Amino acid sequence: MRSYFVRKIIIHPEYNYLSNDNDIAIMTPSQTVTENDDVSPICVTNTPIPYFFDHECVVTGWGSTDQGSGSTVDKLQQVYIRVLKEELCKSAIPEYNPHTMVCGAVGTRGQDACKGDSGGPFACLNQNGLWDLIGVVSFGLRCGSGELLPGVYTNVYTYSTWIGQTA
Repeated sequence: MRSYFVRKIIIHPEYNYLSNDNDIAIMTPSQTVTENDDVSPICVTNTPIPYFFDHECVVTGWGSTDQGSGSTVDKLQQVYIRVLKEELCKSAIPEYNPHTMVCGAVGTRGQDACKGDSGGPFACLNQNGLWDLIGVVSFGLRCGSGELLPGVYTNVYTYSTWIGQTA
């Protein structure tokens, strides 16, 4: 695994840490990132989120594997998460905002993004068979606890224009 220094971070100007609205930032590495077997680009989705409802998508991260642990893992973890429809998200998470957020069901063994995964990718195969970044890990409730509460991701489609103008 290779680490990169970050030259610049641009936090969305309307980010609200209390509501988690606009929970997105752009990071610019200080050196060129070379594509190889372990590093590849992903497309910022231009497909509205409803297309992905009920799709199995992938969340990856280096964060902890349960809510009570502060430790991270040595190997990149991944879990398949089903994109949930807005009404299911709203009923489970009162602060859910369907314009700025997308949520996903926990994996088959209660797996989900957890502490240390924030900012990581939530990716789905698009209609052309390519990976689209549809979400960025934002927050969850009691990850890895066995309770089937959905994880919440920033809705990348909502911010695609801002990303294009800012990156």
